[in-house]
Amino acid sequence: MSRRWSRILHLAAANRGLKAISLLLAVVCWYLIRETISFEVAIPDVPVRVRLAVGLAVRERSLQSVEVVLRGAQSDVMQIRPDTVAVIVDLKRFQQPGEYVLKLRPHMVRVPGSVRVVSLDPERLRVRVEEKVTLEVPVEVAVAGTPALGFVVREATADPPRAKVTGPASLVKSLDAVRTEPVDVTGASASFRTAQKLMCPGLSDTVDVDPSQVTVDVVLAAATAQRRVERIPVRVVLAPEVASSVRIKPPRVDIDVKGDARLLKALDADSVLAFVDCSGLKPGTRYELAVRGIVPRGMFVAGITPPTVEVKLSAR
Repeated sequence: MSRRWSRILHLAAANRGLKAISLLLAVVCWYLIRETISFEVAIPDVPVRVRLAVGLAVRERSLQSVEVVLRGAQSDVMQIRPDTVAVIVDLKRFQQPGEYVLKLRPHMVRVPGSVRVVSLDPERLRVRVEEKVTLEVPVEVAVAGTPALGFVVREATADPPRAKVTGPASLVKSLDAVRTEPVDVTGASASFRTAQKLMCPGLSDTVDVDPSQVTVDVVLAAATAQRRVERIPVRVVLAPEVASSVRIKPPRVDIDVKGDARLLKALDADSVLAFVDCSGLKPGTRYELAVRGIVPRGMFVAGITPPTVEVKLSAR
């Protein structure tokens, strides 16, 4: 048994150089074969993320994303999710504000697995860097849509009413307010409260808003407006059995109509009526009668000028 082991050890130790070369050739062949049967995949819209020194922020940059071409074994390539790939540009070595132009290189791509980065397109990035500052500004509530008929938005307020914005100096100092995402009031008929995110001005990855969302109180009120419809002829209501002619003085009146502003804007003057009720009146006598008005549904009569007219019935 000892002779057999000695022979095995002797064969293993003999021709070490040839065996090393054989092993090297095997590894090279393996890589060549792997390269020959490897697959390529292009991933569009890979985000470009810029890391800066403390106290600096990105004001402008020429690229938000690039296309990255990857190569590797089919099993590796097929397992890559686009959201796990990113280009990381480290600018921490630059300590001063300014404009920098850099070439994007394969080693900047963060990619899982053993795949290889073939190319980036485009491959040149221009970045303008400024001092980072923090300012407190008012919160403005953005409102979208139209409430239910008869209602308007009386006010929309945010709690807290102010927010801190941190980012590049020229951008932050130009802000007069930070706005919420639009609050949809479509069809609303009662006041309500909702949580709403604050919209980030500029580049979202270089500007920070604190808090990131606020509580919004939307107060609705009745949407009443008034419109005067002039020179409406006064009509007469008579009992069917009465055969009389009627003289009215003055023959026309003005009617003030109240209601939803949208309805009043589209109001047709011919749909507003004025009349006096002469039922039961005797011919040959003068009467001072109140004028009544009829308006479309959703509106009401706020006033009539003059409120009364003189009416005289004459027998035919």
